[in-house]
Amino acid sequence: MVEPSSPEPDKFREQPAGRRGIYDRNLGGVPVRLIGSGMELACYTLLLGGAGYWIDSTWHTQPYLGIAGSLLGFSLGMYRLIVLATRQQ
Repeated sequence: MVEPSSPEPDKFREQPAGRRGIYDRNLGGVPVRLIGSGMELACYTLLLGGAGYWIDSTWHTQPYLGIAGSLLGFSLGMYRLIVLATRQQ
């Protein structure tokens, strides 16, 4: 039976995070802090759209508040995305 070779120590050594931490590292040219922005945009849209849908079903105003909540969530998510993308480092 062949034993697996151990990984090279330098290859898997942890690199220091630096002054600003892991959120300012680059992965293939994309800052890590922007990777989660799409998820944040989707969460804002789904949460506020879901809240609008729930209020619609309670007040029988369908579909107006669901649409308004989705648009508000998308707007807030895009605002956060733009702020994160243009923030000075």
